[in-house]
Amino acid sequence: MEDIVKQLIDKQVSFTSLVFHVNINSKSNTVAFFSKTWYARKQPLFIPQSVALEYQELRDKWKDNTLKTNTKIYSTQLSQLPSFKLKNYIEENKLDISFGRKWRELDTVVIGNNFIEEIFELKKALTNQYYPIPTAILKKNFSKYMPKGNGHWDKVDEEYVLIKSDCLEKAIQHDSNFSSLKLRYPPITGALVLNGHGNSKAFAQYEFFMELPQHIRDWNLEVVYDDVLGNEVNKGMTLDIDIFSNLLTMIDSEDIENLSMVKEIMANSEYETSEPYLSYIFNVHPKLKTINGNDNYKFLIKKLGKFKIGTRYDRCTINEIIVGLTKIAPQYSETYAQCLKVHLNHMVGREIIKEIIV
Repeated sequence: MEDIVKQLIDKQVSFTSLVFHVNINSKSNTVAFFSKTWYARKQPLFIPQSVALEYQELRDKWKDNTLKTNTKIYSTQLSQLPSFKLKNYIEENKLDISFGRKWRELDTVVIGNNFIEEIFELKKALTNQYYPIPTAILKKNFSKYMPKGNGHWDKVDEEYVLIKSDCLEKAIQHDSNFSSLKLRYPPITGALVLNGHGNSKAFAQYEFFMELPQHIRDWNLEVVYDDVLGNEVNKGMTLDIDIFSNLLTMIDSEDIENLSMVKEIMANSEYETSEPYLSYIFNVHPKLKTINGNDNYKFLIKKLGKFKIGTRYDRCTINEIIVGLTKIAPQYSETYAQCLKVHLNHMVGREIIKEIIV
């Protein structure tokens, strides 16, 4: 199936994706059908397993790498480290580093592992399987399962339909004739990036993303990851329980300037040693889960995403915060217990809890 994968990547063929549903109508008769999963105006992006593996190999090789003096670097569009912070870091450390974009002149590229994994869904690309079925075959042999009207199946004119493996299995359970598709068309492994809200960066950077591993090989370039570099750039204030308490007071004021200052303090703290305090305070107020144009905080919030409890609109209860965080990061249980003690005492305005034993 290498040919079809290449055609999908190079957009030599058009494709869409369908999802299989089983509905029960009012008369309790089971009705099965496929429906299109996103807008027809732009087809989704296909990220093959081979590319996900290339990025995995790059990460394994360069995960601890950092900037070296007497080099020329390219801080790529796949990095979220603010350029001014990178330049300040270079100046403060008196590194002889210049910037460029011509591959033949470069020594190093800066990219963001977390950013890439998120927008291109690389973890899914390692395991998700899809069956590329010619649209004409589906229309000829399974048209009764395709809904008409309302912009669905009768509007599909792409050459191929990618059906996720679990969806095809559901279809086979409903009608064994679908097994002929599974036998005739071998699956391909990868991920689909949907044409929906929040995916504009993936669509804008797709071509660069797909070609970058080859450029790195061709020009023998080193890779530096912005999350590793961010730890160096943000070396400075380390949060402790006293600073944590002060941040709670600033948050409680509900003052916009105070919330902005809290974000700035969080963004400019040393991440590795401050992570338990950052992850707790991050969930105290819903406005701390939004970016609002702060470049420093934008870089931080991506790292803290794995600690998010609830949605950005929720004001989490103390119970939700402590239970959620200890499940996510049990190694910080003792620090979270200290934070909980301070948080509870802060809420009542006096010290009623002396110690919480984990």
